[in-house]
Amino acid sequence: MIDEKDQLISNLENEVRRLRDENKKLEETVQWMHDLIWQMVREREEQKDGEISSQTAEKLAAIHA
Repeated sequence: MIDEKDQLISNLENEVRRLRDENKKLEETVQWMHDLIWQMVREREEQKDGEISSQTAEKLAAIHA
C-alpha cells in the first residue's frame, strides 16, 4: 500500500515538473509573439510616418511650384 502511494506521489511530481516545463515554454512563446507584434506595429507606424512626411513634402512642393 505504501509503495503504491509512493509511486503515485512520484508520478504526480513528475507530471508537475513536466507541466511546469511546458508552461515555461508556452510563456516564452507568448512573450516572443508579444514582442514580435509590437515590433511590427512600430515598423508600420514608422512607415506611415514616412509616407505622411513624403506626402506633406509633395504638397508643399506643389504649393511653392
